[in-house]
Amino acid sequence: MPLDLPPDYDAFKAEVISDQGDDDQGVYEVWWHANSWYPDQPLSTRLAIAESVVRDLLREGRITLVRGEWIGPGHAREAVSDADAALRDWATWVPQPDKPVVWMADS
Repeated sequence: MPLDLPPDYDAFKAEVISDQGDDDQGVYEVWWHANSWYPDQPLSTRLAIAESVVRDLLREGRITLVRGEWIGPGHAREAVSDADAALRDWATWVPQPDKPVVWMADS
């Protein structure tokens, strides 16, 4: 069943990209934003909205996905070769201490 996007979806997406700023943003942070914007929606809907935003930004060429250690100077990052697989991985949305984080980087 396709996701019915909320009426303010474009405004939400604009805020996500504006939060990108000078720093890479963790993909998981988009879900956090969705939790704040849509607290009355089911959890699965908020996650689906977050994933939709990330996929839109990828398709629009506004971001790329990279994988690496927690943010900070000197942390190596590598391009994510399969964005679909990364977005289906639970660790992308709920960072694990023993796995690299998936970040949104400017393209």
